[in-house]
Amino acid sequence: MTQRILTLAKTDTYSQTNIENPRLRLVVRVGWFSFVFIHLLIFAFGIPYFLSSNNTLVDMSQAWFFVVIDILTIGGFLLFGSVIVVRRSDNWMALYTVWAMLFFGLLNSVTYTLFLRSDERLLFFSVVSAILLYMFLLIFPDGRFRPRWTIVLVIAFFIWDVIARSGVSDRSNLMIGLIDLLFILVVLMICIYRYRVYFSPARKQQTKWVITGSAMAVIAIQMRTIVLGYLQLNAPADVYQFIVIASYP
Repeated sequence: MTQRILTLAKTDTYSQTNIENPRLRLVVRVGWFSFVFIHLLIFAFGIPYFLSSNNTLVDMSQAWFFVVIDILTIGGFLLFGSVIVVRRSDNWMALYTVWAMLFFGLLNSVTYTLFLRSDERLLFFSVVSAILLYMFLLIFPDGRFRPRWTIVLVIAFFIWDVIARSGVSDRSNLMIGLIDLLFILVVLMICIYRYRVYFSPARKQQTKWVITGSAMAVIAIQMRTIVLGYLQLNAPADVYQFIVIASYP
C-alpha cells in the first residue's frame, strides 16, 4: 500500500509536468531565467525611480521604509524559490510556481508597480505577467485547465486587466480593487472545486497548503487595496498615509 501511494504521488504531478527532452528543458530554463531577470531588472530600476518621484500614493518622507520592505520581500521569494529551482528545474510547473511567487511579491511592491506605470511598454509587460499569475491559479499543479471552460476566465481577465491598467487613476483604485477581488474569488472557488473533484488523495496532500496559503494571501492583499482605495477618497490625508505605512509590511 505504501509503495502504491508513493508511485501515485510521483506520477500524479511529476510525470505530467516534467520535461523529458533535454533540448526543450534547456529552452525552458533559459526562457525562465530570462523572464525572471527582466522582472528583477525592472525592480532594480524601480527603486531609484521611486525615490525620485513625487507620487501621492505614499508619504515620500518614509520612502526608504518602503524600499527596505520591498527588498526584504523580493529577497525572501528569491531565497525560497532558488531552493525549488535547484531541486526541480526539470519541471516546468515547478519553475512556473517559483515565477508566480516572485511576481506576486513584485506586483505588491510599490517600487515595482509605480515604475511600471511610468511607461506604456512596461504596462503591457505588467498585463502579460498579471495574466500568467491569474492563469497559474487555474492550472496548478498539473498544468491543465479543468474544467476546460475556465480558460474563458483567463480571456475575460485579460480584457479587464488591459482596460483597468490603461485607465488607472487614483480615483479608480477602489473600483478596480473590487472587480479584481471578484475575479480572485471566482478563481479560488474553482481551485476548491478542482481540489474536490479532480485531485487524487496524493495530489490533495501536495497542494492543500499551497491553495490555502494562496487564498489567504491574495484575499488579504486585495482587501488592503480596497480599504486604501476607499480611504484615499474619503479619509484625511494623514489618516490615509498612516494606514498605508502601518499595513505595508
